[in-house]
Amino acid sequence: MPMASSARELLRIRNEPEHLNWQAVACALRILNAGLQKYAENEMRSFHALIAKNVGPAAQCNCMFAPGTKPNPHGRATSCVWAKELKKNHTFKNKTHIPWDQSDCSKWHDPVVGYWEVAKLYMSGLGSDPATVTDPNTTDVSPLLSLFKFCKHFKIRTSSLKAVTDIRNKWAHAPKHTLSDSDKKAAFQDIKLLMNDPELLTSKDVQDCKPEIEKAELADVLILEENECKKDKTIERIISFLIIPLLHLILIPWRLPSFLQRFLTAFLLLAKVGDRNGMVSDEGMVGCNHFSALRVVYCSSFDKQNICFGPINYVNRRTNKPLNKTKSTKIYLV
Repeated sequence: MPMASSARELLRIRNEPEHLNWQAVACALRILNAGLQKYAENEMRSFHALIAKNVGPAAQCNCMFAPGTKPNPHGRATSCVWAKELKKNHTFKNKTHIPWDQSDCSKWHDPVVGYWEVAKLYMSGLGSDPATVTDPNTTDVSPLLSLFKFCKHFKIRTSSLKAVTDIRNKWAHAPKHTLSDSDKKAAFQDIKLLMNDPELLTSKDVQDCKPEIEKAELADVLILEENECKKDKTIERIISFLIIPLLHLILIPWRLPSFLQRFLTAFLLLAKVGDRNGMVSDEGMVGCNHFSALRVVYCSSFDKQNICFGPINYVNRRTNKPLNKTKSTKIYLV
């Protein structure tokens, strides 16, 4: 019973506005993370090359320790030239608090993978198995934000990093997967503010994310069960291939003048049965009405990426009357 109850609760909240706000912020964070991953990779490769130059081409860390264990010898006074350089570039005043245990020092000098093992010293929130974080593509947005905050190589405003970190934490820990309208608005404002930081304005990878994040913010995506859509389309096929031909045979020859017969014949052959509008859903299906608790959303056209271009017409589900909320907008699948 508890499992069945949970499933019903999930289906109930799927189309609630506050859950859609949560989904929109999730989409924005995912897009932002993709841009920040590429930016971090480029910058950390440069930083790693600089550290390698400072310590010398032959220098390696030969300190004896097992990754993932504490205490770590690098936190105390050490003769390791790599550890000394990395400490200089960490914002922590107490260098023993640096998460030395989540980085494999035997790889620091490696020209291929060393840059990301170094990056992990400046990250928080890598979880219980930091060894699985091997490159930017395996790193979440939260550790990336802490990398930018704790590594002196990066000059991004700390206030912007903190604001987006708070957003991410609020989104991740929302117990019912919901966010208020004001939370969503604030989230997108802070994400845009971070992307407009002077240090990130020069990153094409980050700036290229702006259009997609804009689409996520403007999204009006509601969810309809796939089987409901298939049911609607099955009914449409029955009407198309059975009922209409019968009406054609019964009505046209006996009831209507010849010019109307020709007109209706052409209409029934060429016209699409039912509403010409499409449905936006998490399955990317087109051709069904799009239901929510209080409204039906009709979208007039879609492009190849299933982005709906307006107008979007809202109709009260119970009364079938317009809600006077027609607008031209884009619907983007999140």
